[in-house]
Amino acid sequence: MRLIKDVSITLIGKIILLFIGIISSIIVARYLGPSGKGIFAVLGVISGIALQFGNLGIPAANIYFIGKEKNLLSQITANSFFFGIGGGIVVAIVVYLLFILCPDIIGKINPFFLIVTLMSLPFVFMTLLYTNILLGCQRFFGYNLINIFGGVFSLVVNNIILLVILKKGIVELVIMSTITTIIFSLVYIIYVYRLAKFKTSFDLTLFHRMIKYGIKSYIASLLGYLIIRSDIFLVNYFLGVGSTGIYSVAVGFADLLYMLPASVGMILFPKISGTQDDKGILTQIVCRYTVLMMIILCLTTGIISKPLILLLYGSQFHSSIVPFLWLLPGIFSLGIGTILMQDLAGRGLPPIVYIAPSIALFVNLILNIVLIPVIHINGASISSSISYTIMMGLTMRYFLGLTNSSLSDVLVIKRKDLSILKDTITKGLLSKEVR
Repeated sequence: MRLIKDVSITLIGKIILLFIGIISSIIVARYLGPSGKGIFAVLGVISGIALQFGNLGIPAANIYFIGKEKNLLSQITANSFFFGIGGGIVVAIVVYLLFILCPDIIGKINPFFLIVTLMSLPFVFMTLLYTNILLGCQRFFGYNLINIFGGVFSLVVNNIILLVILKKGIVELVIMSTITTIIFSLVYIIYVYRLAKFKTSFDLTLFHRMIKYGIKSYIASLLGYLIIRSDIFLVNYFLGVGSTGIYSVAVGFADLLYMLPASVGMILFPKISGTQDDKGILTQIVCRYTVLMMIILCLTTGIISKPLILLLYGSQFHSSIVPFLWLLPGIFSLGIGTILMQDLAGRGLPPIVYIAPSIALFVNLILNIVLIPVIHINGASISSSISYTIMMGLTMRYFLGLTNSSLSDVLVIKRKDLSILKDTITKGLLSKEVR
C-alpha cells in the first residue's frame, strides 16, 4: 500500500524528531529548571493559540483544494505568502493589545519574552501554510527532510551551543528560538517555490472559496487545540510556572505518543480529499492499525515512564510521572479521534467536526477549574483524558453512521490486516536486499 510507505517515511521523520525533542526538552529542563521550562512552555502555547486563532482554516484549505484542483497550486502558494505575512502581523498586534489590557494573562512571565515570541508569528504562519502545501502535493519526503533539518539546527544552536556550551539562560533561548523560527520558515518558502510557479498576485475569488471550506476547519482546529493546550494555561494560572514546568514534562511525553496517529492522520487527509471512499474502507484499515500500535505504545511507556523520566529529567521532575499515567487513556482516545477527524476533513467537514470538540472543550474547562485547585496537576491530566474520550466517542458515532460500519470494523485488528502488514514489510526488506 502506498499509504503504508508514506506513513513509514513520515513516521521515521517523526521518530527522529522525537529523539531530538527529548534531548532538547532534557537540556532545557536541566539547565533552566522547572520555572524556566514552565516559561518556555507557556510561550509555546501562546504562539500556538495565536496561530490557531489567526489561520482561518487556510492551512487545511490548502491541502483540500490542492487535492481537488492541482492546477491551483501556484495561486494557492501566492495567496499563502500574502496571507501568512499579513495575518501573522495582525494576530501579533492583537495578542499584544490583549496583553496590555489584561497583563495577568501570562502570569509572572516577563513581557519582553512575549514581545520576542510575537515577532516570530508571521514566520510561524508562513511555515504552517507552506507545510500544508507540501502535504497537499503529497511531497512527504521533502516535508520530513525540512522538519528534520529544522529540528537538528534548533537542537545544536538553541540547546547545545546556547545552554550547554555558552551557559546562557532563558532570555537568550527565547531570542534564539525566534531567530530559528525565521530561518526555518525561509527554508520552507524557498523549497515550495521550487515546486510552484511564482506569482505576485492575490486571487480574492479563490481566497473566498477557500475561506468557505477553511472556516469550518478553523473552528474545529481551534477547538481541538484549546482542548489539548488550555490545561497548560490553567495550570500556570492556578499553580504557577514551577508546576507548569513539571506538568509540561508529562504533556511532552504524551505528545510524543501522539506523533503516531498525528502522522497517520496527516497523510490520510490529502488521500481522502483526492479520492471517493464512501464506505470509509481506507480509514477503517488505518484506524485498526493505529489502535494496535497505540495500545502497544501506551502500555510500554506506562511501564517504563518512572525510570525513564527520572533518568532523563532528574528527581526534581518526579511529580510529572503520575500526571503522565493519567494522560495515557486520553492520548489513546485522542489518537483514534484524530484519524476519524482527518477522514471527515477530506469529506468536506460535516458539522460534527466542531460539535464534538465544542462539547469536549466545555467539559475540559469545567473539570480543570474544579480539579486543578484540589488535586493540582493530576486534575489537569484527568480532565484531559475525560474530554479526549468524549470527543472520540462523538466522532466515532458519527463516522459509523456515515459509513454504515461497526465498531469492530474500526477498532478490532483483523487477520487480513496482519497479513497485509507482514507482506508489506517483507516486500520492503526484499527490495532493500535487491538494491
